[in-house]
Amino acid sequence: MKHVAKENKITIDHKSYATTSESDSPQIGTPVESLQVLLTEDCPDQGRLYLGFLQMAGAEVTLECCGRSAVDVVRKTPKFFDVIVMDFQMPELDGIESTRQLRELGYGGPIIAMTAFGSEELKQSWFQAGCNEYLEKPLKKSELLVAVIHHMKV
Repeated sequence: MKHVAKENKITIDHKSYATTSESDSPQIGTPVESLQVLLTEDCPDQGRLYLGFLQMAGAEVTLECCGRSAVDVVRKTPKFFDVIVMDFQMPELDGIESTRQLRELGYGGPIIAMTAFGSEELKQSWFQAGCNEYLEKPLKKSELLVAVIHHMKV
């Protein structure tokens, strides 16, 4: 029996990207390919999962496990990352304070917040700190990739 993947479309800013139900992500050649992404996630399993989502779509990913190390790596290379994906609850420095510090350092690229502790109050705190997008975990591959594509400079 031959399995045929169902093709779907993701549309962002009037551009469509083909997806399949098997991969649930834009195909190679999309705006994710070759992006420099800083992924900040303290949970090893989720870090590997989201790292895999981004790498399979063609992004080049740096994984940091705490907010302080994310701020430090951006301080050393402020123009290197195209987008930052930031977890909320982390050791040393949480995602909201990390985002605030990144903005104070002058990082002007998109920061995508993600959390398993969703509330309207938390969401507002993220946006006040300077994030561009707020996602609630668990994330599907398509949710993460659509958010990254949506906030990229064209």
